[in-house]
Amino acid sequence: MKTLILYDTKYGFTEKCARYLHEKLQGSTIHKLSDNVDITEYDKILLGTYIYVGEINENASNFLIQQKNKLLSKKLGIFCAGLNKNEFSNALQESIDPEIFYHAKIVHAGGKVTLENLTFFERRKIKKRINVSEDIEEFYPKNLDELLVF
Repeated sequence: MKTLILYDTKYGFTEKCARYLHEKLQGSTIHKLSDNVDITEYDKILLGTYIYVGEINENASNFLIQQKNKLLSKKLGIFCAGLNKNEFSNALQESIDPEIFYHAKIVHAGGKVTLENLTFFERRKIKKRINVSEDIEEFYPKNLDELLVF
């Protein structure tokens, strides 16, 4: 089974998750979502995205919309990064087309915030939304491992 791992990352955590999967899946191919890879030759697509302010990122959302018909004919896994566990399910249901949502295996990979990488306004949002006032990382490899076997 040919597996393609695609990801979009803002500060590197989603890339870390994608590389984790790539190391575990012998023979898989890994690319940034912006590389515009032709997905037709792959049997399984694993898409990594981050959730920001209650939605999956715009590039991943556009990819899912544009490639919907092709994705529905493949095994599809989606791994999402974000620290707000309360928003996770709601963000996915709001951001992903229902057909894709119910077709895909979706997992929460954890998330990371490094405050020095954020603007003043981003730090304020993060503190207000998820009450983070220091650097934090939560990585859930067991959740990612679920994408190895479906």
